[in-house]
Amino acid sequence: MKVTILNLSEYENFYNENLIEIVQSPFQTFKVIKLLFDYFKDDFYFITYMEKDIFLMGICLFKKETKAGSHLYSFGRFGVSGLILGNIQEIELIDLLELFFQKDIYKITSNPISASIGYLQINYNDQQNSVNINNISEALKLKLFQRINLCVDLKRITKNGKISIIENKNINGKYRRNITRNLRIAKENQIIVSKEFNKKILNEWYSIHEQRIKELDGNKWDYGFFENLLDSEIQDHSQFFGAYFEEKLIGGVVCFFCNNVLDVFMLSTVKKNQMLGVNHLLAYEIYKWSINNGIKYVNWQASNPPNGGVAKFKKQFFAEDVYFYSVNKFYINNVFKINDFRNLMKNNQDRFFYPLG
Repeated sequence: MKVTILNLSEYENFYNENLIEIVQSPFQTFKVIKLLFDYFKDDFYFITYMEKDIFLMGICLFKKETKAGSHLYSFGRFGVSGLILGNIQEIELIDLLELFFQKDIYKITSNPISASIGYLQINYNDQQNSVNINNISEALKLKLFQRINLCVDLKRITKNGKISIIENKNINGKYRRNITRNLRIAKENQIIVSKEFNKKILNEWYSIHEQRIKELDGNKWDYGFFENLLDSEIQDHSQFFGAYFEEKLIGGVVCFFCNNVLDVFMLSTVKKNQMLGVNHLLAYEIYKWSINNGIKYVNWQASNPPNGGVAKFKKQFFAEDVYFYSVNKFYINNVFKINDFRNLMKNNQDRFFYPLG
Protein backbone atom coordinates (compact mmCIF):
# COMPACT_ATOMS: atom_id res chain seq x y z
CA MET A 1 0.00 0.00 0.00
CA LYS A 2 1.42 3.37 -1.03
CA VAL A 3 0.10 6.49 0.71
CA THR A 4 1.03 9.83 -0.83
CA ILE A 5 0.15 13.37 0.21
CA LEU A 6 0.08 15.91 -2.61
CA ASN A 7 -0.12 19.69 -2.62
CA LEU A 8 -2.18 21.63 -5.15
CA SER A 9 0.37 21.70 -7.97
CA GLU A 10 1.14 17.99 -7.50
CA TYR A 11 -2.58 17.24 -7.51
CA GLU A 12 -2.86 18.79 -10.96
CA ASN A 13 -0.48 16.19 -12.45
CA PHE A 14 -2.06 13.30 -10.53
CA TYR A 15 -5.54 14.43 -11.55
CA ASN A 16 -4.61 14.63 -15.24
CA GLU A 17 -2.93 11.21 -15.16
CA ASN A 18 -5.35 9.23 -12.97
CA LEU A 19 -8.63 10.95 -12.13
CA ILE A 20 -10.12 12.68 -15.18
CA GLU A 21 -12.42 9.74 -15.93
CA ILE A 22 -13.09 8.87 -12.26
CA VAL A 23 -13.99 12.24 -10.75
CA GLN A 24 -17.66 13.15 -10.99
CA SER A 25 -18.08 16.20 -8.76
CA PRO A 26 -16.89 19.40 -10.46
CA PHE A 27 -15.53 20.41 -7.05
CA GLN A 28 -12.96 17.62 -7.26
CA THR A 29 -11.51 18.82 -10.56
CA PHE A 30 -8.18 20.58 -10.32
CA LYS A 31 -9.42 23.82 -11.88
CA VAL A 32 -12.41 24.26 -9.55
CA ILE A 33 -10.32 23.31 -6.50
CA LYS A 34 -7.81 25.97 -7.53
CA LEU A 35 -10.67 28.46 -7.76
CA LEU A 36 -11.65 27.63 -4.16
CA PHE A 37 -7.99 27.63 -3.07
CA ASP A 38 -7.46 31.14 -4.46
CA TYR A 39 -10.67 32.31 -2.80
CA PHE A 40 -10.36 30.84 0.70
CA LYS A 41 -6.55 30.86 0.94
CA ASP A 42 -6.60 27.63 3.00
CA ASP A 43 -3.95 25.00 2.29
CA PHE A 44 -5.05 22.13 0.06
CA TYR A 45 -3.96 18.49 0.31
CA PHE A 46 -4.84 15.39 -1.61
CA ILE A 47 -4.08 12.12 0.11
CA THR A 48 -4.05 9.12 -2.18
CA TYR A 49 -4.01 5.37 -1.52
CA MET A 50 -2.59 3.14 -4.25
CA GLU A 51 -2.06 -0.62 -4.50
CA LYS A 52 0.83 -0.91 -6.94
CA ASP A 53 -0.48 1.19 -9.85
CA ILE A 54 -4.16 0.81 -8.96
CA PHE A 55 -5.95 3.83 -7.50
CA LEU A 56 -8.10 2.81 -4.51
CA MET A 57 -9.13 6.00 -2.77
CA GLY A 58 -8.32 9.69 -2.57
CA ILE A 59 -9.45 12.49 -0.27
CA CYS A 60 -9.59 16.18 -1.17
CA LEU A 61 -8.95 18.26 1.94
CA PHE A 62 -8.46 21.88 2.87
CA LYS A 63 -6.65 22.84 6.08
CA LYS A 64 -7.78 25.79 8.17
CA GLU A 65 -5.23 26.86 10.77
CA THR A 66 -6.32 28.43 14.06
CA LYS A 67 -4.54 29.24 17.31
CA ALA A 68 -5.85 26.03 18.82
CA GLY A 69 -4.80 23.77 15.94
CA SER A 70 -5.77 22.56 12.47
CA HIS A 71 -9.17 21.78 10.97
CA LEU A 72 -9.23 19.53 7.90
CA TYR A 73 -12.36 19.67 5.79
CA SER A 74 -13.89 18.87 2.45
CA PHE A 75 -15.48 21.97 0.99
CA GLY A 76 -18.97 21.41 2.31
CA ARG A 77 -21.51 24.21 2.08
CA PHE A 78 -22.88 22.93 -1.21
CA GLY A 79 -22.65 19.23 -0.46
CA VAL A 80 -19.37 18.68 -2.23
CA SER A 81 -17.70 15.30 -2.01
CA GLY A 82 -14.19 15.04 -0.62
CA LEU A 83 -13.99 11.29 -1.12
CA ILE A 84 -12.94 9.92 -4.51
CA LEU A 85 -13.31 6.18 -4.94
CA GLY A 86 -11.55 3.87 -7.32
CA ASN A 87 -12.05 0.13 -7.59
CA ILE A 88 -12.65 -0.53 -3.90
CA GLN A 89 -15.09 -2.47 -1.76
CA GLU A 90 -16.75 -1.12 1.36
CA ILE A 91 -14.71 -3.28 3.75
CA GLU A 92 -11.47 -2.04 2.18
CA LEU A 93 -12.71 1.54 2.40
CA ILE A 94 -13.31 1.14 6.13
CA ASP A 95 -9.70 -0.03 6.60
CA LEU A 96 -8.30 2.90 4.60
CA LEU A 97 -10.39 5.52 6.38
CA GLU A 98 -9.36 4.08 9.72
CA LEU A 99 -5.75 4.43 8.60
CA PHE A 100 -6.38 8.04 7.60
CA PHE A 101 -8.14 9.16 10.78
CA GLN A 102 -5.77 7.38 13.17
CA LYS A 103 -2.41 7.77 11.45
CA ASP A 104 -2.18 9.57 8.13
CA ILE A 105 -3.83 12.77 9.30
CA TYR A 106 -0.67 13.42 11.35
CA LYS A 107 1.31 13.57 8.12
CA ILE A 108 -0.69 16.71 7.28
CA THR A 109 -0.84 18.30 10.72
CA SER A 110 0.70 17.50 14.10
CA ASN A 111 -2.10 19.27 15.97
CA PRO A 112 -5.49 18.30 14.52
CA ILE A 113 -8.73 19.50 16.11
CA SER A 114 -11.14 18.03 13.60
CA ALA A 115 -11.29 16.22 10.29
CA SER A 116 -14.35 15.99 8.06
CA ILE A 117 -14.83 14.05 4.82
CA GLY A 118 -17.88 14.55 2.65
CA TYR A 119 -19.53 12.03 0.35
CA LEU A 120 -22.61 12.37 -1.86
CA GLN A 121 -24.50 9.07 -1.80
CA ILE A 122 -25.31 8.67 -5.48
CA ASN A 123 -23.96 6.31 -8.09
CA TYR A 124 -22.94 8.91 -10.65
CA ASN A 125 -21.07 6.36 -12.69
CA ASP A 126 -22.33 2.85 -13.38
CA GLN A 127 -18.79 1.55 -12.84
CA GLN A 128 -18.30 3.33 -9.52
CA ASN A 129 -18.94 1.32 -6.40
CA SER A 130 -21.63 2.65 -4.13
CA VAL A 131 -20.85 2.53 -0.42
CA ASN A 132 -22.95 2.80 2.70
CA ILE A 133 -21.58 5.68 4.75
CA ASN A 134 -23.73 4.66 7.72
CA ASN A 135 -21.85 1.36 7.92
CA ILE A 136 -18.52 3.14 7.73
CA SER A 137 -19.32 5.66 10.46
CA GLU A 138 -20.55 2.91 12.78
CA ALA A 139 -17.53 0.69 12.15
CA LEU A 140 -15.09 3.53 12.84
CA LYS A 141 -17.17 5.19 15.59
CA LEU A 142 -17.19 8.48 13.70
CA LYS A 143 -19.74 11.25 14.03
CA LEU A 144 -22.10 11.23 11.07
CA PHE A 145 -24.02 14.19 9.76
CA GLN A 146 -26.35 14.09 6.81
CA ARG A 147 -28.14 16.65 4.72
CA ILE A 148 -30.54 16.26 1.83
CA ASN A 149 -29.28 17.34 -1.56
CA LEU A 150 -31.70 17.63 -4.45
CA CYS A 151 -30.56 15.88 -7.62
CA VAL A 152 -32.15 15.19 -10.99
CA ASP A 153 -31.58 12.05 -13.02
CA LEU A 154 -31.96 13.47 -16.53
CA LYS A 155 -33.11 10.12 -17.91
CA ARG A 156 -36.52 10.99 -16.44
CA ILE A 157 -36.94 13.92 -18.82
CA THR A 158 -35.04 12.70 -21.87
CA LYS A 159 -36.59 11.11 -24.95
CA ASN A 160 -34.66 10.25 -28.10
CA GLY A 161 -31.71 12.26 -26.83
CA LYS A 162 -33.71 15.46 -26.31
CA ILE A 163 -35.40 17.16 -23.38
CA SER A 164 -38.99 16.01 -22.88
CA ILE A 165 -41.08 17.77 -20.23
CA ILE A 166 -44.17 19.45 -21.65
CA GLU A 167 -45.29 16.39 -23.62
CA ASN A 168 -44.07 13.79 -21.09
CA LYS A 169 -47.12 12.00 -19.65
CA ASN A 170 -44.98 10.19 -17.06
CA ILE A 171 -44.36 13.46 -15.23
CA ASN A 172 -46.66 14.66 -12.47
CA GLY A 173 -49.48 16.51 -14.21
CA LYS A 174 -49.50 19.38 -11.69
CA TYR A 175 -45.77 19.97 -12.15
CA ARG A 176 -46.00 19.71 -15.91
CA ARG A 177 -48.83 22.25 -16.09
CA ASN A 178 -47.00 24.71 -13.82
CA ILE A 179 -43.79 24.46 -15.85
CA THR A 180 -45.75 24.83 -19.08
CA ARG A 181 -47.55 27.92 -17.74
CA ASN A 182 -44.34 29.61 -16.60
CA LEU A 183 -42.51 28.83 -19.83
CA ARG A 184 -45.46 30.34 -21.69
CA ILE A 185 -45.27 33.48 -19.51
CA ALA A 186 -41.55 33.76 -20.26
CA LYS A 187 -42.24 33.39 -23.97
CA GLU A 188 -45.05 35.98 -23.89
CA ASN A 189 -42.65 38.40 -22.21
CA GLN A 190 -40.02 37.56 -24.83
CA ILE A 191 -37.49 36.45 -22.21
CA ILE A 192 -34.46 34.97 -23.90
CA VAL A 193 -31.53 33.03 -22.44
CA SER A 194 -27.93 33.60 -23.47
CA LYS A 195 -24.79 31.75 -22.40
CA GLU A 196 -22.51 34.68 -23.11
CA PHE A 197 -20.38 35.71 -20.14
CA ASN A 198 -18.00 38.65 -19.93
CA LYS A 199 -17.01 41.42 -17.49
CA LYS A 200 -20.03 43.59 -18.33
CA ILE A 201 -22.47 40.70 -17.88
CA LEU A 202 -20.74 39.66 -14.65
CA ASN A 203 -21.16 43.17 -13.22
CA GLU A 204 -24.87 43.19 -14.13
CA TRP A 205 -25.47 39.72 -12.71
CA TYR A 206 -23.52 40.39 -9.49
CA SER A 207 -25.71 43.42 -8.82
CA ILE A 208 -28.75 41.11 -9.14
CA HIS A 209 -27.03 38.58 -6.88
CA GLU A 210 -26.52 41.23 -4.17
CA GLN A 211 -30.17 42.28 -4.37
CA ARG A 212 -31.41 38.70 -4.17
CA ILE A 213 -29.16 37.84 -1.21
CA LYS A 214 -30.52 40.93 0.57
CA GLU A 215 -34.09 39.71 -0.09
CA LEU A 216 -33.19 36.33 1.40
CA ASP A 217 -31.10 37.79 4.23
CA GLY A 218 -28.34 35.43 3.16
CA ASN A 219 -24.55 35.49 2.75
CA LYS A 220 -23.22 36.75 -0.54
CA TRP A 221 -20.08 35.53 -2.24
CA ASP A 222 -17.36 38.07 -2.98
CA TYR A 223 -17.24 39.56 -6.44
CA GLY A 224 -13.68 38.32 -6.88
CA PHE A 225 -14.74 34.67 -6.79
CA PHE A 226 -17.04 35.10 -9.79
CA GLU A 227 -14.56 37.37 -11.55
CA ASN A 228 -12.18 34.42 -11.68
CA LEU A 229 -14.77 32.59 -13.80
CA LEU A 230 -13.76 34.87 -16.67
CA ASP A 231 -10.41 33.08 -16.72
CA SER A 232 -10.32 30.75 -19.73
CA GLU A 233 -8.85 27.99 -17.54
CA ILE A 234 -12.02 27.53 -15.50
CA GLN A 235 -14.39 27.77 -18.44
CA ASP A 236 -13.78 24.07 -19.15
CA HIS A 237 -15.90 23.36 -16.05
CA SER A 238 -18.23 26.37 -15.71
CA GLN A 239 -21.27 27.61 -17.59
CA PHE A 240 -23.35 30.77 -17.21
CA PHE A 241 -26.97 31.14 -18.27
CA GLY A 242 -28.41 34.67 -18.38
CA ALA A 243 -32.07 35.66 -18.82
CA TYR A 244 -32.86 38.89 -20.66
CA PHE A 245 -35.99 41.06 -20.81
CA GLU A 246 -35.96 43.86 -23.37
CA GLU A 247 -32.19 43.34 -23.75
CA LYS A 248 -31.61 43.79 -20.01
CA LEU A 249 -30.22 41.02 -17.81
CA ILE A 250 -32.81 40.21 -15.13
CA GLY A 251 -31.54 36.86 -13.84
CA GLY A 252 -28.78 34.36 -14.22
CA VAL A 253 -27.17 31.21 -12.90
CA VAL A 254 -23.58 30.01 -12.49
CA CYS A 255 -23.07 26.25 -12.94
CA PHE A 256 -20.07 23.95 -12.65
CA PHE A 257 -19.86 20.65 -14.52
CA CYS A 258 -17.64 17.62 -14.93
CA ASN A 259 -18.14 14.37 -16.83
CA ASN A 260 -21.68 13.22 -15.93
CA VAL A 261 -22.63 15.91 -13.40
CA LEU A 262 -23.66 19.55 -13.46
CA ASP A 263 -23.89 21.48 -10.18
CA VAL A 264 -26.19 24.49 -9.99
CA PHE A 265 -23.93 26.74 -7.92
CA MET A 266 -25.68 30.11 -7.72
CA LEU A 267 -29.00 31.19 -9.24
CA SER A 268 -29.99 34.81 -8.69
CA THR A 269 -33.18 36.52 -9.83
CA VAL A 270 -34.91 39.18 -7.76
CA LYS A 271 -38.40 38.22 -6.58
CA LYS A 272 -40.40 40.57 -8.82
CA ASN A 273 -38.78 39.18 -11.97
CA GLN A 274 -39.45 35.58 -10.98
CA MET A 275 -43.09 36.30 -11.85
CA LEU A 276 -42.00 36.54 -15.48
CA GLY A 277 -41.10 32.84 -15.53
CA VAL A 278 -37.37 33.60 -15.47
CA ASN A 279 -36.25 30.82 -13.13
CA HIS A 280 -38.40 28.23 -14.89
CA LEU A 281 -36.87 29.18 -18.23
CA LEU A 282 -33.35 29.10 -16.77
CA ALA A 283 -33.95 25.62 -15.28
CA TYR A 284 -35.33 24.39 -18.60
CA GLU A 285 -32.29 25.73 -20.47
CA ILE A 286 -29.90 24.17 -17.92
CA TYR A 287 -31.51 20.77 -18.49
CA LYS A 288 -31.54 21.16 -22.27
CA TRP A 289 -27.88 22.18 -22.35
CA SER A 290 -26.93 19.36 -19.96
CA ILE A 291 -28.68 16.70 -22.04
CA ASN A 292 -27.10 18.02 -25.24
CA ASN A 293 -23.65 17.85 -23.59
CA GLY A 294 -23.89 14.32 -22.18
CA ILE A 295 -24.61 15.27 -18.57
CA LYS A 296 -26.55 12.57 -16.67
CA TYR A 297 -27.28 14.31 -13.36
CA VAL A 298 -28.05 17.87 -12.29
CA ASN A 299 -27.28 18.59 -8.64
CA TRP A 300 -29.38 21.45 -7.25
CA GLN A 301 -27.58 21.24 -3.90
CA ALA A 302 -29.36 21.55 -0.57
CA SER A 303 -32.04 24.07 0.40
CA ASN A 304 -32.73 25.66 3.73
CA PRO A 305 -35.35 25.11 4.98
CA PRO A 306 -35.63 21.69 3.30
CA ASN A 307 -39.40 22.10 2.83
CA GLY A 308 -39.32 25.79 1.85
CA GLY A 309 -40.21 27.48 -1.40
CA VAL A 310 -36.78 27.04 -3.01
CA ALA A 311 -36.80 23.29 -2.29
CA LYS A 312 -40.34 23.01 -3.70
CA PHE A 313 -39.21 24.77 -6.88
CA LYS A 314 -36.37 22.28 -7.31
CA LYS A 315 -38.65 19.30 -6.71
CA GLN A 316 -41.11 20.74 -9.20
CA PHE A 317 -38.24 20.43 -11.66
CA PHE A 318 -37.90 16.70 -10.84
CA ALA A 319 -35.19 16.91 -8.19
CA GLU A 320 -35.20 14.00 -5.75
CA ASP A 321 -33.70 13.63 -2.28
CA VAL A 322 -30.12 12.35 -2.24
CA TYR A 323 -28.13 12.31 0.98
CA PHE A 324 -24.87 14.16 1.37
CA TYR A 325 -22.93 12.71 4.29
CA SER A 326 -20.11 14.05 6.37
CA VAL A 327 -18.05 11.68 8.52
CA ASN A 328 -16.20 13.50 11.24
CA LYS A 329 -13.60 12.91 13.91
CA PHE A 330 -12.83 15.39 16.66
CA TYR A 331 -9.43 15.52 18.33
CA ILE A 332 -10.59 17.77 21.17
CA ASN A 333 -9.46 17.48 24.79
CA ASN A 334 -9.90 20.94 26.33
CA VAL A 335 -12.36 23.83 26.53
CA PHE A 336 -10.10 26.15 24.54
CA LYS A 337 -10.18 23.84 21.53
CA ILE A 338 -13.92 23.28 21.78
CA ASN A 339 -14.56 27.04 21.79
CA ASP A 340 -12.14 27.47 18.91
CA PHE A 341 -14.07 24.88 16.93
CA ARG A 342 -17.44 26.51 17.60
CA ASN A 343 -16.16 29.98 16.68
CA LEU A 344 -14.67 28.58 13.49
CA MET A 345 -18.02 27.07 12.48
CA LYS A 346 -19.85 30.30 13.25
CA ASN A 347 -17.49 32.50 11.25
CA ASN A 348 -16.90 30.19 8.26
CA GLN A 349 -20.32 28.85 7.36
CA ASP A 350 -19.57 29.25 3.66
CA ARG A 351 -17.02 26.45 3.60
CA PHE A 352 -17.62 24.00 6.44
CA PHE A 353 -20.11 21.19 6.88
CA TYR A 354 -19.82 19.80 10.40
CA PRO A 355 -22.29 18.70 13.05
CA LEU A 356 -22.07 20.96 16.09
CA GLY A 357 -23.51 18.46 18.60
